[in-house]
Amino acid sequence: MQKGRLWFRSALAVLGLLVAGSGLAQKVKLTFWHAFGGGRLAFIQRMVEDFNYMHPNIEVKAEYKGSYRDTLNAAILAARQGKPPHIVQIFEVGTQLALDSGIFVPVEDYVPASLKFQLDDYIKPVANYYRVGGKFNSIPWNSSNPILYYNKTLFKKAGLDPEKPPQTFGEVLKACEKILAAKAAPKCITWPLHSWFVEQWVAEQGALLANNENGRAARATDVYINSKLAPPAYPA
Repeated sequence: MQKGRLWFRSALAVLGLLVAGSGLAQKVKLTFWHAFGGGRLAFIQRMVEDFNYMHPNIEVKAEYKGSYRDTLNAAILAARQGKPPHIVQIFEVGTQLALDSGIFVPVEDYVPASLKFQLDDYIKPVANYYRVGGKFNSIPWNSSNPILYYNKTLFKKAGLDPEKPPQTFGEVLKACEKILAAKAAPKCITWPLHSWFVEQWVAEQGALLANNENGRAARATDVYINSKLAPPAYPA
């Protein structure tokens, strides 16, 4: 299984259904590799402990393996050495590499219809990230989404309506121009350098980031970084 960027509870719920449907009598021991360190480590461990308590016939052991890329690379290496983990948390953009590696199997192939697990219950834009050829290859775990925070005080200083935040990237740029012109702040806006921010901004406009339907109809050979729909560089 691969990782998405809804929560661990969803993935473990499916795991419980799969094992329950297998009819196995003895305890099943499973290794789960993940990429959530820091403050999220205790959260994941608690979820694993809760799951193991609720499913006495299953014992999941969680192991932190570093960054998303490190975790995927470690899984591929372990598989080549004949010691692969059972479940791996993978970042979305690692989906194609995971498929190419040949060490993963589509989770949808292991969900019997009799268990009535509705994969379509996931939010469609999130679910589509993990479908390849119309089939769920992995279960979404958590899905990140950029959120805009704005300073109402600065809006007032710049003559902007603090109760009407920008709704589009173009409106953000216009607000920035007014904030800088009014000298309400030395800078206007900033955000982390996450590539998926651009991916989502383009997707929200119903546009493609790469050709061949974002690489789903065939391998992508061209990326539309210079598209008019891609956010422009803005020094403020």
